[in-house]
Amino acid sequence: MVHLTAVAMAATMAGDPGARDATLRAMKAALASPHGHTHTLGIGWPLVWLEEYELARSFIARSVAIQREGGFLSYLPQALLATAELDFRTGRWDQARTDAHEALRLFEESQQPTEAAVASAFLAKLEAVCGEEESARTHAANAQNSDARSGLRTATAYASAALGLLEAGRANYVEAIEHLEAANAISNAGALASHGCSPWRRTWRKR
Repeated sequence: MVHLTAVAMAATMAGDPGARDATLRAMKAALASPHGHTHTLGIGWPLVWLEEYELARSFIARSVAIQREGGFLSYLPQALLATAELDFRTGRWDQARTDAHEALRLFEESQQPTEAAVASAFLAKLEAVCGEEESARTHAANAQNSDARSGLRTATAYASAALGLLEAGRANYVEAIEHLEAANAISNAGALASHGCSPWRRTWRKR
């Protein structure tokens, strides 16, 4: 199971032509496993990135339901954050906000600071496109501060991209470019753990 999800994630991240098939194989195995719901990171996120939105919603919703009922609270916020990203991409922004806030709270309560930083960066993105400047800047700063403590840069990249969206929406195009270029530099340096950082381009091609 772990091998299949690792292949699905790696293939999707690499833009491999076999990414969809690898992810579907992992999903099939997960649905047949009593612990398959714990693999939202390796299956749910690739399904979202590959724009397999119906399959993603079905798989992630099942995982959320099992985790809530079974008390898998260390896994639940990852599934909720994947749901939030899916809802953001499909226009369900109110629900995306609700799920992201719950994910952030659970990441903090279960002492997962790296993941909490990514959730903060997601909220910054959502607030940026909604024109909520103050809260977007606050969540972006929280994400970047957490990354500074951990030494990782994924949330910093997401936060920079969110600030780029915010500045673009305010017609501050020079500042927008600076933030977006900063995000892109982190991505190109290999420090980005998932797709979606650079909002002006795709990093994979659906086949």
